[in-house]
Amino acid sequence: MFYLRAWLRLALSRSPRDTVYVNYALHAFIARLAFRSGYIVHCHGTDIRENMANIYRGLTLWGMAPARFILYSTPDLAPILAREGIGNAYFLPNPIRFRDAAPAAASHDGVKVLFASKLDRTKGVDILLPAIRRVAELDGVAQVSYLAFGNAVPEQLPAAANIRPLQRMAYESMLGEMADHDVVVGQVALGAIGMTELEAMMMAKPVIAKWEHDQAYPAPAPILPAADAERIVGQVGRLCADPALREATGQASRNWVFDHHGSEAVANLLTRYIEQHR
Repeated sequence: MFYLRAWLRLALSRSPRDTVYVNYALHAFIARLAFRSGYIVHCHGTDIRENMANIYRGLTLWGMAPARFILYSTPDLAPILAREGIGNAYFLPNPIRFRDAAPAAASHDGVKVLFASKLDRTKGVDILLPAIRRVAELDGVAQVSYLAFGNAVPEQLPAAANIRPLQRMAYESMLGEMADHDVVVGQVALGAIGMTELEAMMMAKPVIAKWEHDQAYPAPAPILPAADAERIVGQVGRLCADPALREATGQASRNWVFDHHGSEAVANLLTRYIEQHR
């Protein structure tokens, strides 16, 4: 019913439009049914990573085929699109709603670490779980919080006096959690970062994650790289021992997000792509 209503709204609409923008690859088939061609498709992650390997692959590709051009929001999607023979694809960073000021540093004894990635297979759950336990044992770590949900939650979750599991929460609550922590650990398997890591960086938090896509940006990201538990523990240890490093990395992260993911920067890039394909 959702797809039928969406198609009817588009097909029966009489309002003039220069551009139709589809904000999820699978939904492109609705635009093709309504307009046949000429629309823009924006890919975001699971709509390509997972749907190119499941029953939605054919429908997704059929919907994308006549698009004017394709956008993708994380650099790791580029090789997947290339393997499918989709050449008219461009990287468009996710826009981050920028706050005028970063939140004040959390006031508490010790360092609070937030593991902000769900316990998903694609995000390195087999690395994150032992890292949570080991980070909680570090000198200087007052608390470790982690998201205790996802598609690969084990029967035995990390547990200790200073380990705090978090369940699903509203968007604003998640922002509050990030503001209350000093260090954020993101995904450690994909090699690319998502909205959670970017919003933590916007809040001037040092972010630890697996990162392999500096070439997609004009300037390298100040992400602290880690792709295994040993490296995560080492990075957190460095940040615990050096408050000045925490502050400098956080401020550099905020500046980088503003330059490359701020709404004005993203809008200018999207406008350029549209002008190129008129």
